[in-house]
Amino acid sequence: MRHLIVNSLLVAAFVCATPIDASAQDSITPSLQTLKVPAAQARGIATTLSLQYRDVPGVQIAPDVPNEQLVVMAPQATQAAIATSVKNLLTFR
Repeated sequence: MRHLIVNSLLVAAFVCATPIDASAQDSITPSLQTLKVPAAQARGIATTLSLQYRDVPGVQIAPDVPNEQLVVMAPQATQAAIATSVKNLLTFR
């Protein structure tokens, strides 16, 4: 199931990618990034953030436990907020 979710996010990233000028990209275009998290906390953090950002268009968050990371598809402005949320969650756990 994990591989299916991660693979779906990767496919979505390739499908959404269009060759345009980088300066023309705006903050609403989703991009794929990874965030390092401890493997033991990856699922819990992914669930917490998925619920927190469920109403934000273009946001998908999946745990990648074997690689100790979260796979995050989100607009650039939201990526920064998610990274801050991850940092805060790791501080308080």
